[in-house]
Amino acid sequence: MTDSVETLSAIKGVRDSIRRKLQSNPDFIALIALDKVIAEIEGTSKADANHLRSSATLSIPRSLTQPEAAAKLLEQHGPLTTADILARIGSFGVTVSGNDPAVNLSSSLSKSGQFQSIRMNGASHWWFKDRELPVQSAFDPSADEFKDVWG
Repeated sequence: MTDSVETLSAIKGVRDSIRRKLQSNPDFIALIALDKVIAEIEGTSKADANHLRSSATLSIPRSLTQPEAAAKLLEQHGPLTTADILARIGSFGVTVSGNDPAVNLSSSLSKSGQFQSIRMNGASHWWFKDRELPVQSAFDPSADEFKDVWG
C-alpha cells in the first residue's frame, strides 16, 4: 500500500511539474480557454470538460520537440551545424519560427541541456553533452564511391 501511495505521489509530482511548464505556453493557454468555452456552451461540468480534454489529448500523437528532432538528426548524421539541423528538422514535422529561426533553434538546443556546441572545421556544430564524438574516417570502404572497387 505504501509503495502505491509513493508511486502515485511521484506521478502527481511529475504531472504538476509538466503543468507548471505548460502554463506559460500560449497554445496550452488557448486549449484551456477553448475547453472552458466549449464546456459553457455545451453545459457540461468542469469534470466532464477535463475528462474530454484528457481523452482527446491521449488519442492525438505528440509531435517531437526541437531538441528531440535534433537528437534524431545527430544520431543519424553525426555533429551538425545549426543551419544543417534547421534545413533537416522539417522532415520530423518540426517547425522553427520567429524572426531568426537559427537563433531560436540554437537557443532551444542550448536550453535543453542535452547538447553542447563544438568547433569542427572552423564552424560550430552541435553534439550530445554525454557522448564522445564519433570517429570520422577519411577512408570509408563502404562508401558509395568504393562500391565498384570493393564490390
